[in-house]
Amino acid sequence: MIAIVIFFISISLVCMAGPTNQVAKVEKEKEKKLEHSESKIVKKERDKGSKKESDWKTSKEFPLMFGNNRLGRKPKDGKK
Repeated sequence: MIAIVIFFISISLVCMAGPTNQVAKVEKEKEKKLEHSESKIVKKERDKGSKKESDWKTSKEFPLMFGNNRLGRKPKDGKK
């Protein structure tokens, strides 16, 4: 009986252990910004410390499904 309990405890400890053979990903630090337009939101990234405006690369685009997007909506005439 005690041997069975010790067996199950040892199996459960092995299952809770994290993976040890994986290589850790090293990511460079990146600057991020969002650009809003009337039909989509674009997420752009560039390496931290980069000064050129041309280094911004598009990482994701999110299309907007509705015309009531506040940031992309044009203001109506006569109203604030």
